[in-house]
Amino acid sequence: MRVIPVLDLMNGIAVRAVEGNRTEYMPLKSVLCSSSDALDVAKAYEGFGFKELYIADLDGILKGQPNLDIIQGITDKTNLGVMADYGISRLEDLDLFGGFMPVVGTETLPSLDFLEKIGQRFALSIDTRNGVLMNNLGVTLDFFVDFFKNKKIGNVADIVVLDLSRAGTGKGPNVELCTKVIGKLGRAIYGCGVDSIGDIKKLVACGADGVLIGSALHNGNLNRHSLIGYL
Repeated sequence: MRVIPVLDLMNGIAVRAVEGNRTEYMPLKSVLCSSSDALDVAKAYEGFGFKELYIADLDGILKGQPNLDIIQGITDKTNLGVMADYGISRLEDLDLFGGFMPVVGTETLPSLDFLEKIGQRFALSIDTRNGVLMNNLGVTLDFFVDFFKNKKIGNVADIVVLDLSRAGTGKGPNVELCTKVIGKLGRAIYGCGVDSIGDIKKLVACGADGVLIGSALHNGNLNRHSLIGYL
């Protein structure tokens, strides 16, 4: 099981996610780091013992103004393997990165056939809120997952599934959602709502190959001792 910390970027700083309601995101306050500077937070994760990092760049996702200099700085100045969703909606957006894994999210996906046009390795993020697929294409979660399965797109490094209604809540993972995606696609990294080792074990039991965690690290519910064996 890969345990991967999350860094949410908004207005150029690290913020605390709250149920996917982006207007309510505030500068990050964490027991791991006294700063909301993104590089400082990333270095705190590295010092904690993590090897990977997932970045959600809300400036890119919501406004088309990604913080690529910050993402690149984290990639260059840490040894973390970085995945970053910065609002990719055009093929040329994929030419902007260097040394980190670009994440293509359904929230900004411009068309269904876009995924087939990508000629390099990327991660796919299946973005949902309360079981509803976040997208501008008018398709359902079931339709999209079936479409993706049938296309058998081979250059997808990872599949991430999110339930943003649980982000920052500590309500636990949406195991039903995770199980559904894994049942059809065979794998998934799950994110949002994970608050304890018990939550991680639930995801292990449903077959997840990874988990994203954020708030549980920052409030101290998950610490180095509790994550022994997962780092």
